[in-house]
Amino acid sequence: RDYVLPLELARIVPSIPEGCIQPSAILKGQWMRLIWSAFLHLDDSHVYYNMASLLVKGVQLESQMGSQRFGALVAELLLLSHGFMALGCYFVGENYYELRYMSRSMCAAGFSAVLFALKVVLTHDDPGTSQLLSMALPTKYLAWAELLLIHYLIPQSSFAGHLAGVLAGFVHVKFIHPILMGSLWGGGRRRVIRQGWTQWLASALGTSRQRVWGR
Repeated sequence: RDYVLPLELARIVPSIPEGCIQPSAILKGQWMRLIWSAFLHLDDSHVYYNMASLLVKGVQLESQMGSQRFGALVAELLLLSHGFMALGCYFVGENYYELRYMSRSMCAAGFSAVLFALKVVLTHDDPGTSQLLSMALPTKYLAWAELLLIHYLIPQSSFAGHLAGVLAGFVHVKFIHPILMGSLWGGGRRRVIRQGWTQWLASALGTSRQRVWGR
């Protein structure tokens, strides 16, 4: 890290072992690993590939959402994807002895989980088709296909991290975004702000019997 960062930043930014996603360390209180791990990469090619992917996805999403909302989206997906990864790997590692390394010694770093989440957000409602290895498939399922393809071509890549990113994107488009837009229970953001979260929740619960759930 010393040859990449100015000396002042090198004193602040942790090394990969100190800042990577390590589930047991995170659940013991080292929460900053959830954030630092996104900005740490294994080598130059790792950085170049992830930043090129971010440029492609980011330009499209930021032009649609605006800079502030896009920044908030990235922050949300970072915490969601890395949180899912830490919890999932800890659960698997502690319940399956042969996979114990996933909870105790795994060390994952990079921005890939967030990139997969952004891919889901970008394509989830796309009605078209895309080409992947000369195969046509619905664009909205492209993130799932890339998840399997990358793991097949690059077995040492973090399948758990990429899967956590896809799940984070799914949670955003199916649950968090509708709530923020006020569409899940039929209310709007203005009503949420005006009445406050407590009154809005009470109203939603009081009228839920008249609505059909599971959209």
